[in-house]
Amino acid sequence: MNMLQAKPMASPRIFRPVNNLFSPKRFFEDPNIASQLRSANTIGCFYIESPAMRQLLTKLRCEDYLTLVAASSIIRPGVASSGMMAEYIRRRHDPQSVTYLHPVFRQELEETYGVMVYQEDVMKIANAYGGGWIWPMRMCCAG
Repeated sequence: MNMLQAKPMASPRIFRPVNNLFSPKRFFEDPNIASQLRSANTIGCFYIESPAMRQLLTKLRCEDYLTLVAASSIIRPGVASSGMMAEYIRRRHDPQSVTYLHPVFRQELEETYGVMVYQEDVMKIANAYGGGWIWPMRMCCAG
């Protein structure tokens, strides 16, 4: 019943799923997108078209979503100026050279080659060593 017009509504339409061109799954699997990222052919792609980002994508040989996400984090001024960007790039190309300071670091940071790329990485390590008392650390990271 349509309450605004006080009359019965037509029967509801049944929508069938269609092949969605904008499905994120396509992004993960499309070899053309991987090639475009790898060659840094990203002009016109929001957020990844700047000269600095295209240079970083080339250095990383980015071809997948996780590397793209990491690139968007390590390009930040604090990470870049601290040397973590260069270290991430080096370790990404030679993962066998990565040494971890402690088994907790391997467990929590293996995906990022032992480099604290994300704020969450700092929180994970602080939580492992601080036993859950990480609120002050979180507030410091939040600025």
